[in-house]
Amino acid sequence: MPPISFSTRECLGFVELSPVAVAAHDKQAWLDLFATYSLVEDPVGSRPIVSRPGDSAEHGPLASFYETFIAPNDIRFEVQRDTVCRQYVWRDLDIHINMASGAKVVTPVHLLYELVEEGGEPKIFRLAAHWELRNTMSQQSGGMAALWRMLRHMGITGVFGFMRALSSVGEDGKRQVRQFASLFNAADWSGLDRLFATQIPEIRLVARGESCSPRDLVYLGNELSFSKVLAAGEFVSAGFQLRREGRLHEGIALFRFTRSSNRISALDLYWQGA
Repeated sequence: MPPISFSTRECLGFVELSPVAVAAHDKQAWLDLFATYSLVEDPVGSRPIVSRPGDSAEHGPLASFYETFIAPNDIRFEVQRDTVCRQYVWRDLDIHINMASGAKVVTPVHLLYELVEEGGEPKIFRLAAHWELRNTMSQQSGGMAALWRMLRHMGITGVFGFMRALSSVGEDGKRQVRQFASLFNAADWSGLDRLFATQIPEIRLVARGESCSPRDLVYLGNELSFSKVLAAGEFVSAGFQLRREGRLHEGIALFRFTRSSNRISALDLYWQGA
């Protein structure tokens, strides 16, 4: 994906238009934020909602998603931290939902906007919401009404695609992520290597456009900590802080797992700036 030419402030101002449109129930304003070809993974682990040129503005996949999950609910974003890293904007937030059933749901989320440039303007190419469907469903009531709404707007295939997100790497994946930090802080490089599914693990430093090994991270920091660890699909996301001699890198860590072995296959680190 080519880099975009917009500033950090412009990217943040653009993505903030999404919760504004959601809160105002302005369907067209929300739809207009997306690129001609776009993907929505909400939550990650569900079947992506794919929008293509020529899709109906009223009945296309993105419009159906809006009618199912946004239109009937009152939704508010409580943002703790934003990270702009190249064309990626991460929002660490809690989403507060007053559902049509009367249930009040609070969902911790790491929300990724991958931006592209169309007609000189930023647009959302990919929206990936990392949150835990099983935990959120446990807070809900009126589930049958929500199910019928999904069936009406998305069909049986869409419902099954959404429910795929119930399967994730779960607590075992989150445990391995916390173990990664412990091993890193203990400089146990052989232990770190064993966490990975591949013999030559690579970590992508997205801000720099570079990759490195777990051992090479020592040149960036000697103290690593994670917060708000979430498992969604084959990913675990976490806020991170990486410190070295008073210097601090802060952002989002995204671990990908190999589902067959439930071991880490890749790690991307996103932080602001280069």
